[in-house]
Amino acid sequence: MKKKLNIKLKPDKIAVFLIMAAIVVGAVFTAVSGYKATHISDEKLAEFREAFDLPRHFMNIASAGCCGKTANTFESFYAAYKSGATCIEVNVAFRDGETPVLARGNEFVTERSDTLEKVLDFVKEHDFIRLLLNLKEFTNTDAVFSMINKYGLAEYVYISDVDADSAGFLAERYQNIHLLLTVPDKADLSDEDVCASLVDSALKYGAAGFKCDMSRFSDEFGEMLRQKLLAFIITGVQSKYQMYEALSLNPDGILTPHPKVLYDLMQSEELFKM
Repeated sequence: MKKKLNIKLKPDKIAVFLIMAAIVVGAVFTAVSGYKATHISDEKLAEFREAFDLPRHFMNIASAGCCGKTANTFESFYAAYKSGATCIEVNVAFRDGETPVLARGNEFVTERSDTLEKVLDFVKEHDFIRLLLNLKEFTNTDAVFSMINKYGLAEYVYISDVDADSAGFLAERYQNIHLLLTVPDKADLSDEDVCASLVDSALKYGAAGFKCDMSRFSDEFGEMLRQKLLAFIITGVQSKYQMYEALSLNPDGILTPHPKVLYDLMQSEELFKM
């Protein structure tokens, strides 16, 4: 007759046991699955693009404040990188009117504000990352573009949220820059004339394309942009459901505060069964 084991553990012993068990299970899961926060493989990304007929250069863009981190900090930037983003947005203002730093405007700049140069140095070391710079001030744009050229990153940087007046200034003053225009708040994108006017302005200033909130985007606008080889980035994307909807528009990129959700979606087998 087999004897039953009657092992009694004190509460503190049980807690230690559970913690150790969790560590072991986590280690086994990592070893077996190979899971880690990293960037999507070229092969998987190619499958993903084909599944949704996305552009070759499709970007998973992390917003300035993402992954639960404080916006416009290097901590947020690094968290976005670890979450699988292939492009990261940062807002840029100036400390003492001279040094480009991460901030939502000059009034938000402090001595602790991370510098743009710190970000550019990181991008230089990880050249598969693209950068979306939202210039909140034009105090010293020369310093911004001089720094971009210093690191040889002109091909990796997009200047976003640019209106027509700013586009004219930047296009005339600087060479080889990628501008993403903003859609005016009152623009009716169901009106073909309005869409045509926006497209003409992009072509006039040599812009790469537009950022546009998904709630305002229209098929007419998208078709005109594609005809003129202009890119469009979809914004206002929060949930997984919205990501599916945004992907169906075949954008050049999706900007979201949840790049890890989009990254996981891009690796999910569920995507390729749709």
